[in-house]
Amino acid sequence: MMHEQDVVIALAQAIGQTGRYILILKLRGNERPLVADDCPLQHLAKLGQLAQEVQFVLRRTGPSLSEDAPSSVKAVPSYSSKEEVFRQILQQQKRLQDLEIQLQALEKETEVWEQERSSATVPSLNLHLADELEQRLRQNEAELMHSEHWEEQLQAEMDREQDLHRRLHQIHSVMNEHSYQIQELQARSAHVAQDIQLTARRQTSQQQEEALRPLRQELHNRLQQGEELETTLSQTQRELQAAEEIQQIFLWLFPNK
Repeated sequence: MMHEQDVVIALAQAIGQTGRYILILKLRGNERPLVADDCPLQHLAKLGQLAQEVQFVLRRTGPSLSEDAPSSVKAVPSYSSKEEVFRQILQQQKRLQDLEIQLQALEKETEVWEQERSSATVPSLNLHLADELEQRLRQNEAELMHSEHWEEQLQAEMDREQDLHRRLHQIHSVMNEHSYQIQELQARSAHVAQDIQLTARRQTSQQQEEALRPLRQELHNRLQQGEELETTLSQTQRELQAAEEIQQIFLWLFPNK
């Protein structure tokens, strides 16, 4: 079974590029970097229907350690057609880890650089460091925006789940009320039937039917309403279950959010 490291090697060779790379899992605008032991196919299997929305992105994080020297790349075995889908990954993005800590460290480094730049002479090395720091700051700011987007999506799913819970509570209340009304109608129907039996000698069968018709119609309507409520309840429970599954998947994919 292919792990993240095998996929990265295969893709880098497929596009003819050298350097250090990581593989990113993207879902609904959110990203998760995969480590060397992660298996992409296992992630897809766990996501179920959401696997259709998953994208894998190859990101170049820097040059290889032996890029300037002659090197030989070990032969990569051929993979099944299912795994060749990763050869379509062309984009590159940075690993998301400890963004807030990195930003604080970068801000401190930037302050030190600005103090050094204010002196009469600034070494060219500091200028290069400043450019690198500014680039890393921009990248981290962009990834923080992705993190905020994910938090908004998670909050929306939680709000939707709460709304479904409220709907379930309302449906249960209405069903209890209808059950009580149906029981009353059945009791009234039985009582009327007893009265009709007592006066059967003095009434015709047509009169008996006319006396029972309104109660039977009302009972039929109540039973029909009860069936409609049960259908609505079943649908709402399915929606709630789907919302809870999506929320659990997001929490599994992005546990640090």
